[in-house]
Amino acid sequence: MTEQPRSSATDSSRGNPLVRATRALGRRFIALVRTLVASLGHVVNGRRRTHAPRARTGCAVPVPLDKPATRSAPLPEVLAARLTPPSSGRVCSEFECVVAESAFHEPRYHSAFAQLQCGPRSKLWDLRAVQTIQLDLFERLADAWKVGREAVPRLGILLGYEHWIVFHVVAARRLRPIVHRGIGVEIFYTQQLPDSVPAWFAGDRVDHPLPAILEWLRADWHPTPIWARVLDTTAMLVTAFGHREQVPDQLLQLAAIALSLRGIDAATEAAKHAQAALSWLGDTPSRMRCRALRMLASAMLVRGETDEALAQLDAAIGIAAVIRDPIRGALALLSADDLPYLRATLHHQLAIALHEQRKNADEAEHHAAAAAALRWDPDSRLARNDRALLARIRAGRASQPGKPSTTAP
Repeated sequence: MTEQPRSSATDSSRGNPLVRATRALGRRFIALVRTLVASLGHVVNGRRRTHAPRARTGCAVPVPLDKPATRSAPLPEVLAARLTPPSSGRVCSEFECVVAESAFHEPRYHSAFAQLQCGPRSKLWDLRAVQTIQLDLFERLADAWKVGREAVPRLGILLGYEHWIVFHVVAARRLRPIVHRGIGVEIFYTQQLPDSVPAWFAGDRVDHPLPAILEWLRADWHPTPIWARVLDTTAMLVTAFGHREQVPDQLLQLAAIALSLRGIDAATEAAKHAQAALSWLGDTPSRMRCRALRMLASAMLVRGETDEALAQLDAAIGIAAVIRDPIRGALALLSADDLPYLRATLHHQLAIALHEQRKNADEAEHHAAAAAALRWDPDSRLARNDRALLARIRAGRASQPGKPSTTAP
């Protein structure tokens, strides 16, 4: 077999629009690096705060501790699952848990309904273990309800987060006959158990713990066919209940979760939430806006929208220059999954700036070596430039006693 000349692969790459576009974008980094190398720093993400649940009398159910609550705000009409009875009488903070087993089904409805109506105490009906919840369950409960507020002042229903998304609106509507008896009714999900559930039984408002929801989606969620609806509903909660300054970050967390699911549909979902974050941020240059643009670019690359993705990365780089973001911050704009060419260009230019300013020989050598390692064609002009830069840096180190090279050749 005759080996094909390497130049043929190089020539074909020149006709590749992705390579041409990325190389064109790479040249934009030169000006950025020279203006930003004065200070170096890492992009620091917001730290998560944890709160212990409030001690309340009531249902003795083990609850997780790391579930911070957020400020409440009016929900959009489509999410308005809260049912408020006429305000009268005393609110009791004590409540009794009625837990349904995973095999709960129609023959057991009658005994469960009777247990829920046994007074005099509020009830929390825990349906989280039930695998399949029938749509008519809540209507059947309303039809079977015979007692008033003196027996059961409040009725809470606890679902898993995905079941809450599917059922909370229809359940609220079908349970209105119980509300008309003067009984408070609320539909909860798991993440509300530590704080909002006992708070509501004590007469307080219901909060939506957005950090806890996002953490569950990242760490424990096993996406089902309604995954897009789960993310969209969470985004609605974020925009309705989130603190104004936290909304863009939480929308970008949702975008990252969507992108981690992989595929064109997931990338489309991620792009939607990244664009929503950009609309909340406005046009003011900021690190958060850089992050949103990079997230949008990543989603566009997955969808094959190369030119549009590079335009978003170009905009992010321009903002980084305006706000004088450190070079490492500029490198942080690109994730490990982004185009190696862009990362190689950043490493190369950073090495040049550090070497010329005699800032840090160790770091200059490190970045020059990193740039060379990322080149897909070791015989390309850019790869040769990387090696030449690395040689100059090492020669400069050799001329300084006690400054041996720390980077492998």
